[in-house]
Amino acid sequence: MTHFLLFYSVVALRSFMPSKYYDHWLLLAFAVYHLMEKLVRQCYLLACYVALNKFVAFIPALYGAEQVSFNVHLLTHIVQSVIVFEDANRVLVRCIHGANAVSREVIKFYVASKHLQPLADETVWWRRPVVKRGQIGLTTPPPKKNPTRST
Repeated sequence: MTHFLLFYSVVALRSFMPSKYYDHWLLLAFAVYHLMEKLVRQCYLLACYVALNKFVAFIPALYGAEQVSFNVHLLTHIVQSVIVFEDANRVLVRCIHGANAVSREVIKFYVASKHLQPLADETVWWRRPVVKRGQIGLTTPPPKKNPTRST
């Protein structure tokens, strides 16, 4: 199905579909093609977002409002999903240092990050937000304790 959408349909459907339907189909094919690339370029994310939103927006006029299902609506969220996935993938790639036992490295990284984050939040004072007059600011360093001498 992927090959049909991305490659064959662009050529095969041109002679069978009226231009308004063919142009509509190309919006979907364009977006899916670029979002499936190994490296999704930042400049294409906005273009894919616009193409998918136009694709969904034209469905009622072209095919009738009854054809707009929840799955059709989900097409408008694909770009955000790709961005989240790419960010998570980038973090995972940074934690892998070899070709052996990759899953073990990912699990160790995950467990370590879950244990270290609360510790960092407790000890690093500038990471704790303080709300003042409706704005988030940085806290001031904690006051130094005066050591008391016991005699």
